[in-house]
Amino acid sequence: ILLKPSRLQLLTHAWAETAPQSISPQPRKPAVTMAAVIDANTAWSPQMTYYLIQTVVGLGTIAASFWLPGLLIGAIALSVLLPILSSGFDLMVWDIEPGSDDWNSKVFKWFAVTFLATLPALLIRMLPVGRRALQAFGVYTCVVVIINMLWTLYYLDTWIDKVNGACAVLLCISRALQMYIAYSRGDAFAEKSKNGRVVYITTISMPYVVCYMVWNTIFSSMEFGFLGAFHIFMCIVGMLAAHRAGAGQRPIEHTFSYARSTTLGAYTSVYFLCGMIDYFRDGPVDPAPSDQTLFLLYAAYMNLLAVCFVVAVDIRDMCKLRAKPATVE
Repeated sequence: ILLKPSRLQLLTHAWAETAPQSISPQPRKPAVTMAAVIDANTAWSPQMTYYLIQTVVGLGTIAASFWLPGLLIGAIALSVLLPILSSGFDLMVWDIEPGSDDWNSKVFKWFAVTFLATLPALLIRMLPVGRRALQAFGVYTCVVVIINMLWTLYYLDTWIDKVNGACAVLLCISRALQMYIAYSRGDAFAEKSKNGRVVYITTISMPYVVCYMVWNTIFSSMEFGFLGAFHIFMCIVGMLAAHRAGAGQRPIEHTFSYARSTTLGAYTSVYFLCGMIDYFRDGPVDPAPSDQTLFLLYAAYMNLLAVCFVVAVDIRDMCKLRAKPATVE
């Protein structure tokens, strides 16, 4: 208020030049580029068929992970043909050219999810393993989740990506702290349900799961369009099903890692397969998420505050472990 009009105008002009340009809605190249324009009166479209396939495969994967894990392991072995076909026959995956940096990044993501997360989870579920193997698997799962989140830092194009990237880093720190706290308490990192159908990862909290899902929804929406965030919904369904399959032996948040690894492995394989088929690639698609930039940015800010709170709680719990117990006279 005390500034003169000329100084206020100068300050406003300086802020306009230095403010992050991505705060305002910016055209962003969607990961799926369709040639056709969507019609509001369309009763069905290739994109909806894609959603249907993802739904059917996702539900089938959830059920098979409890009763037929060997079948899923065989499907994972066959999925290795997908990037080979894309590269060998020069087939684009959606709008991504084989051999490009983006294609290599997607292949790394697919490999990390399918062979480093889904396959080990199903093997632990299927094989009779002892406490030591479960402990090692619990540590391994946490490390893979951290690697999966750090992979997303490759995509830091806009201001929203940077804010969301900060959430990813803090989530990694929180996961490491939760592992340390569980180790200091002598708690189990992982265990099986009594009926053997579900593998629980216990080094996780419900606030963490919520923040993770918000972070991943924002990331997937910005990078792959809302079509790419569909796997979050399947993960929630998988958690509910795993909680029931395990007869509620553990809190529902402890089913997150198992549900996440199995459903995401199926999703990435279907993503690769359908992305090489012209029927899906050339059909109409929903608008790019850049139309919702301000909402996604606000959600990223709020999630950043929530993740800071989660990390603060983890640090508090860690400090309590180091504190000496009080003596009673």
